[in-house]
Amino acid sequence: MVRAAYLYSRFLWVESCAQCPACKFGTGEVTRGLDEIELRGLAPDVELILMRARRSTDGQKCALPTGESLLMQSLVQVFTDEFHSHVGTSCPLPRDLSFHKIVDWDAAKHSFRYDATYASKQPDWTFAL
Repeated sequence: MVRAAYLYSRFLWVESCAQCPACKFGTGEVTRGLDEIELRGLAPDVELILMRARRSTDGQKCALPTGESLLMQSLVQVFTDEFHSHVGTSCPLPRDLSFHKIVDWDAAKHSFRYDATYASKQPDWTFAL
């Protein structure tokens, strides 16, 4: 769940229009904190994620930072054990995760259709950072 939280947080950070500092910097701090947990597993980072997520809505102009805040708080609180299992070690359950691009709603199957090639050509958002 740490990796999933990082991917969602990074997506929201990069997609931010940067019109309000709370959004651009608040979501950026959460993303960097999640990266620290994923890479080095430092104990204080788990609590910092919660603190930063709660602060990321100060002075917002849209719903993006609220989504970031609620999602990150929920993930850390529901999966606390998994976040703390990263402390002092590498990820105990490493796996490749990717976002899938929704193409359309398939009414006959009552499910979404996804672009099957999108996962292999994940966008590199680093240029925006």
